[in-house]
Amino acid sequence: MIRISRPTKDGYVRLSIRVMHRGKQISKNIGVKVHKSQLRRKTIVNHPYANELNKKVAEELFKVRELVNSIEAGVITLEEAKGANKGAKKDLEKQVEEDLEAYLTTGFNNLLDGVMLELGREGASREEVASPVYTGFFASSWKVSNTTPKAVDKIRSPWSEIRSAKSKDPFNDEYKIKPRFYPFNRKFKYNKMTYIGNTGEYAVSALESGKIQQFIQGPKLARLIKDNFNEKKIRIALATEKRTGSFGSTAGKVYVGY
Repeated sequence: MIRISRPTKDGYVRLSIRVMHRGKQISKNIGVKVHKSQLRRKTIVNHPYANELNKKVAEELFKVRELVNSIEAGVITLEEAKGANKGAKKDLEKQVEEDLEAYLTTGFNNLLDGVMLELGREGASREEVASPVYTGFFASSWKVSNTTPKAVDKIRSPWSEIRSAKSKDPFNDEYKIKPRFYPFNRKFKYNKMTYIGNTGEYAVSALESGKIQQFIQGPKLARLIKDNFNEKKIRIALATEKRTGSFGSTAGKVYVGY
């Protein structure tokens, strides 16, 4: 049967298995620790790794029952059965920890992928992306980094040619979205601060449209987080640094650069 320890001061409990055989006990600590609120009738719920942990518990329970059957069949002795459990706690804890690490890393990088695609997806229309679009350079200049991306990149080809053409023809609606820093060629750690910033030198003035703020505060980003994590413990910093506007209606105003 599954046994649950007394809760710690923080409300966490450990799960173990105890089986009685002819008045003698076989116990196995299976290395699973959850909050008491994440248990319902000895089943793990409301946990980002609930299915996997429940599967592990079931597997360990099956193994213990197999040991009891082996004792009753005279294949092994009770002492040998107890010895078979030695070291199992450490092995299982390590495996659960490694699996959880992989789950969080994968979920976090999937989240970053989703955010980058929302901000500037190649070939997307201006209505489909969360970035304001004039030439498409701004929407193409988002970057993921563990340090704050600097808004220092001058507009370049092909966007400089598009801007030149638009300046001559007010009815020219041409733009091009082609991410410059995506897809990224590395995996980011979920437990390290991660920034998504724009490297375009006019990034501050691009905030006037309000589209970026709406995305950060709106349902799309919240849904991306929920889709990748059952519990919202992951936070992404989209802001990079405070900047002062230098032209137009932003002149002299302090903004958070993105």
